[in-house]
Parts: sequence; structure tokens; C-alpha cells
Amino acid sequence: MTPSGSSACFSHPLDDPSQLLSLCFSPRISDRTRALRTLAHSTVPPNVLVPVLLGLMKDPYPLVRRAALEGLCGICVSGNIVVDGIGVVEGCYWSAVGMIRDGEECVRVSAVRAVTEWGIMLIDSKDGEDKRDCTDHLFLLLCSIVRDMSVSVRLEGFYSLGKIKQVSEGILLQSLSKRILSSLKGKKPLSRCSAKSNKLRAFSAAGAFVHGLEDECSEVRRAACISLRGHISLSSRFADEAVTLLLDVQNDDSELVRLEVLEALHHVIKCDDLKMQQVLTQMNSYEQKKTCAASSVLEKLFRSLADRSPQIRVGALKILGAMKIATLQSYKLSVESLLDGLEQYPQNEAEFLLALFESVRINGGHAVSIIQDICHKVRSACDKLDFDEPQAIGLLVMALSASLYHEECLRQIPESIFSYQAVYFGRISAILGDVVNKDALLNHLCCSRGLEHASKDKFQTETEGSSLNTDVMMQGGSIGTSSLKASDGDSENWSLSMCTKCQQLSSVESWKSIKLSFKSIKISWELIKSGSVSEALNLLRSCKEEFKSLTNDSLDFASISVFGLRYICLIKSLAKLWEYCELSQKYSPGMGQVDVVLVKSLRALLELRYRFSGLSKDDELYLIELELLIHVLKLVRFQICCRTVKKLIGAVSRAVHMCDANSLVPSELIRGLAKLSQVDTGSITKLLCSPLHLMKLLESCSLKDFAHLDKIRHKKAELLIPGYDAENPFTFIPGLPVGVTLEVSLYNATSEDRLWIKLSLDEFSEFVYLDNDVQDCEEVVPTTITAVFYGTPNAGNFRLRIIVGVECLSEDLSAVKHHGGPKYPLIYLSSERVVYFMLHSRGARIDI
Repeated sequence: MTPSGSSACFSHPLDDPSQLLSLCFSPRISDRTRALRTLAHSTVPPNVLVPVLLGLMKDPYPLVRRAALEGLCGICVSGNIVVDGIGVVEGCYWSAVGMIRDGEECVRVSAVRAVTEWGIMLIDSKDGEDKRDCTDHLFLLLCSIVRDMSVSVRLEGFYSLGKIKQVSEGILLQSLSKRILSSLKGKKPLSRCSAKSNKLRAFSAAGAFVHGLEDECSEVRRAACISLRGHISLSSRFADEAVTLLLDVQNDDSELVRLEVLEALHHVIKCDDLKMQQVLTQMNSYEQKKTCAASSVLEKLFRSLADRSPQIRVGALKILGAMKIATLQSYKLSVESLLDGLEQYPQNEAEFLLALFESVRINGGHAVSIIQDICHKVRSACDKLDFDEPQAIGLLVMALSASLYHEECLRQIPESIFSYQAVYFGRISAILGDVVNKDALLNHLCCSRGLEHASKDKFQTETEGSSLNTDVMMQGGSIGTSSLKASDGDSENWSLSMCTKCQQLSSVESWKSIKLSFKSIKISWELIKSGSVSEALNLLRSCKEEFKSLTNDSLDFASISVFGLRYICLIKSLAKLWEYCELSQKYSPGMGQVDVVLVKSLRALLELRYRFSGLSKDDELYLIELELLIHVLKLVRFQICCRTVKKLIGAVSRAVHMCDANSLVPSELIRGLAKLSQVDTGSITKLLCSPLHLMKLLESCSLKDFAHLDKIRHKKAELLIPGYDAENPFTFIPGLPVGVTLEVSLYNATSEDRLWIKLSLDEFSEFVYLDNDVQDCEEVVPTTITAVFYGTPNAGNFRLRIIVGVECLSEDLSAVKHHGGPKYPLIYLSSERVVYFMLHSRGARIDI
């Protein structure tokens, strides 16, 4: 039976325009509203559609009026309906203008949108003076709206103001001042836009943006900043006045408003409208500069560099990196602030270094004046071998930028500076990867360090007098390898030799960086034991960034870098446990918080043991010693924990067995715990629960070096599901098994690994054994397998999660209860893939 009533007409509303039009005049408000929302997207011809919408804009019910305005706006935005005749455009525009004073807030918001869209269409249809007058009229009309009592109307008004372009300069300037400008006094009302014009005067815009930036609602202040930014490129005088106004808003309580202010200032600088001549030119001392520059742009930006929000700091750095500063004193102050911020906020190191690099590039004249001072500071910092000093990195980046972009600076920089830059090559190239070509940067460092002097001199004579700095070309803000003009085969051989040496240099420097990072990790443990946990965490953070840069730079060091990152994660967890042990019982965290850190540390330890191959027996023994350290730290903190004692005794047994089987020398921690394990269980518990005795054992513990870092390989797996598309999921029948064909690529797997494929549906999991026939090779081993899942639910659809893991065979852990699955916990080697299934319907394929 076909349902009756108006609701039946909405099953396919676009198929019958006549029924849709009839519903527009239905006595039910809901029918009229729904019909109007559909009308703009229907096939109703424009000569019928527009009059209907204009007529319903006078409906007594506000929801209907709003729907009519939105439909009118939708016609303009969609562009699906072409309106012929300027009269129709003007009629729609002025009808919408008449609704902006409606008594209902929702109607006024929709009216502002409609006025803006049809106003822009009307402007596009005009030429010459008429076009300018229509633009000014629309701008003045929207300025009168931004003082509305409703926050939503004010928001829409400011967003609409930002869409208006080519406004007269006098009106723009009036919008920044509450006082009537003398140039606009007595100006005639605008009347060319239409015969129906309300004859708005220019002072209707008085202080529009000032009111917006002073609004009590932060959303309105943010919208005013966005709108203001859209008009900055129209007039340089307007930009100058806007900067002064924006600086007053820089201290706003809302972070979003401060962000928009910084975006607007950055836009001003890109338009080259911000002049810095008046900033910090009369001050002689640093203290005077700090106190007397409160109203300057630089001082505001320096304050933003110390903002607690990282987004605000990044926004200020973008401006300082792009700003051309007039005076040398101001530039020195800017550099000092950037270097201080680099030391204070190491988490924003990349942004600070990029700002220093760009600042030197743009302010070349000032860079030439201070390059000697920079080189002196670099030598004094790097000669101390303090490789974690942030300011040393910052100064090296400045010297690098100066040598790349300014030839006069290149002649003044000693070779030793380029040697220091090569040490940090991985770290610097990762940060500057978006603006500097890595190969060209490496070539520049090699040439600057004087590699192959004779060949280089010969090559320079064959390039027709080209200077050293022309080996690198600037193209669109990036540095690319130039086209070198070689005259014979000798220069080509030299180029190949130089490329080989560059690669060798990169490899050597990377290995130095890796060894230095692992040495720093050992130093961090001594800092932890001495109570300087925060300093140790800062050092570990620096090592983490270095390993990340190596991961991005070269596949040759990817395995070692991932290993180093997991190792740092483990040491960080140990630092937290050590800190918990030193806290008094009154201020210490609860058992639950400690358990979270313990689980994280044990998980990182298992990943080091089972996600990496190539570890020597000494390395495996060292990892067991770290496991003992974790258990001892827990006993020191909570004293009584039978399960921890049991795990500790099991780990000691494994360590002693490994020492005996491989003729290894046990550490003091292993020897001390092994003596305790020879006593009966009751005595062991009493001794282990003695904090003083355990602390003596902990003091003897120190981190060790890994024997063969170059042999470490990262085990991982990649999962592919051929023929699967998330938009076309597999089908299933409830109660019957489903099969998923998987292409598994194994990297660096060994024949001893027991691999499993885990298939999970919510909390229920099934496992499929993955046969591993590899012979300990480093190549990729592809495998195709059909994983069958038996627990299909009685539902219309479900989601199956699939992942590959390796079983932790030698761990003294409680066996997990999985029917037909692994007996020990899994460490996952791949990322999780999700497969969607939908209920089988007739004619569809079944995946079994």
C-alpha cells in the first residue's frame, strides 16, 4: 500500500517539480521548510524558482523566511542555475538587503549570506565607476551589520567583509577609525549602485574593525582579524594602520585570536608593507631596548616567542624569519631572542633554526657585519664538545645560510666551521629539507671544507670563471644543483669522485652521530642516578631528534635509528621509575601510575629483543640485565610484590644460564642477585624487600655499549589485501567462516621466529600460524596466505582487524590462553589493517 500525505512526496523530491512547488505553499510549516531546502537543487526553471523564493521571504514564520534566504543564497553559490538579466540580480540583492533588519536572529544571519553572494554577483556585472560604487555600497552595508546585538550576525558580517575586494581606500581607512576622517566629511551618499539605493554615507564604516577587535566575544575578534587580513593587500596605508591596531590585540586572552593576529602580520610582511625604520633605532643598550620598545613590532614578537602556546611561538617565528629589519641593532636583538628561545624551547628547535636560516638569507647586509662574531661563538661552543648546546646549532645554521646566500660571508668563514656543520649534517638537513636540497647542501659542505683541492681548482678554471657559490643555484626559494659546465672528461671524473666522497663523508658523519648519541644515552643514565632527571631527559630528547633525522635521511641507518628510538623510550621509563624511588612515600605516585610505567618499559624491552636481529650474546645478556633493573626498581619502591620476585628469580636464572653457556662475564647486578637466588625462598623475599640492600645493587648498575650496531636489523612486516576496497567490502553469511587472502612481506626475519597472524573482532581474537621458511636473509620475503576467521557474528556487518606478530618464546611470562594460538605474548611487526564485511545478499560473491 502506498503511503498517503505529504511525506510520500519526499521519497524522490527532485523527480516531480510540480509537487515540490505545491509543497512550498503547504499550510504545514515543516512542509514549506523542507520544500524550500530542496528547491534550489531541483530542476525548476529560474523564471519560476526565483519568484517563489522571493515571495516566501515574506512568510510570517522565521524558519520559512530563513529557508527561502538560504535557497536564494544556494542558487548563487552552486552556479547550477544561470540567471539572465541584471534586473533579476538587483531584485534578489535588494530583497535580501530588506531582510537584514529582520527581528529574528536566524533570518538576519541568512540574509547577510544572501546579501554577500548576490552583491558579489552584482559587482561582477558592473564596470567602471558603477562597479566601484557597488563594491563600496556592499562594504558599507556589511559594516553597519557588524554592530548587531547577535554574536552570530556579527560573525557572519565579518566573514562576509573579508570576501569584498577593491574597496575604496578612504572607506577602508575609515573602518579603522571611530573618528570621521576629514577626507570623507561632506562626501555625497553612494547612489550609483541602484535606483533603490539607501544612499549609505562613508561614515557608516567608522570603526567597524575597531569594534570587531574590541568585541566581547573571542570568536568575533578572531573573525575580525581574518577579515582584516583579507584587505591588507589592497592599500599600503591601510596595512600600516592595521599593523598598529593588530599589535594592540596581540595580548588577547584567546589563543586563537593571537594566532590570527600573527597570521595577519605575516601577510603584511609578505605584501612588503611593514616598515621597520622606526623600530629600535635610538637605543644604545640592551636594557634600554627592552624597556623602550614596548610598542614596537619586534618587541611584541619577542614576547610571543616566550608564549606558553607552541602555536603562538611558531607563528612569531614565521614572521621573524620573513622580516627584513632596518637597523643592525634591531637585527642583533632579533638574533639574541631567537637563540634564547632555541635554548628555552627545545621542542620547537626545527622552527627556531628555520627562522634563523631565513633571517640571515633575507638580511644579508646585517649578516655580513656579524659573521665574524658568529664564527667566534661557534668555535668557542663546539671546541668544548658540548654537542647538545642549542645555541651552537643555531649559530652553525646561521653561518651555513650566510655561506650559501652571500659570497662576501663565504670568504670570511674558516674551514673548521664547515667541519662542525658536517657533524650536524643529518640534523640540519632534516630541518632545512623543505628549503635546501640535501645533495646540493652536502656538495657545498664538501667543497667548502677543501676536499680535493687540486681537482677543485682545475674544475673552477674549466667552469669559465664561475665562483664557488655558483655550484648551488637558488630556484624558487629552494637550492638545487646547478648545471655545471665541464669542458672535457676530466671534469666529469672529478664530479663522480666528488659525489663518491660526499657519500662517504655522509656515511662517516652518520656513524659518528650514532656513536655520539649512544654515548649521550650512557651519560644520561649517570645524570639520572645523580638526581638530575630533567637534564637527562633533555639530553635524551636531543638524541631522539638525531635518530629521527637519520631515519629520514638514509635507509642504511633506518634499523639502527629505530633501535635507538626504542632504546631511548626504555631509558626514559627507567628514569621515571628511578625518580619514583627517590620520592618520599607522602608525595610518590600510586601503584597504578607506576604500573603504567612498568608496562611501558617492559614493552619497550621486549621490542628491543624480538623486533631486531643481529644482537650478540653480550647484547642479549645486557637486555636481560635491564629487565632485572626494572624489577629491582619496582621492589625498591613497593617492597612487597610476590609476582615481581618470581619474575626476578626467573630472569636471574636465564642470565646465569646464558653466562655459563656462552662463557660471558656477569655484571655486578647479576652476580649480586644470583647470590640471593641461592638462598631459600623466604630469605630471598626478606632480602629483596630491603631497600638499602637493593639500592646498593642499583648503584653498581650502569649502561653498556652494544657490541655490533652495524649488524642490527629491524624486523617488520607489511600486509596487503589484494582485491579489497573499503568502499566495496567483502560479504559474509553469519555462522560461516570467511577467508581473507593476505600478501605478507617479511623484512629481516629469522628462521627462529614464530610468526602469527592475529584476527580480532572486538575483544574476540583468532590466530593463524605463519610458516616461516626464511634462511636468516636480509632480503624481503613475500608470502601469500589465506587467513580464515571462524567467529563471524550474527549481525549486518562487522569489522575485522588483522596484524602480524612474533611470539616472545624465551620470556618467563605467564602463558596466554588462546585456543590454537601462541602460548606467549606477541610483539607486533606490522601496522594493523582493517577489513569490513557486510551481510551477503543475493547475487553477491561470498568470501569463504
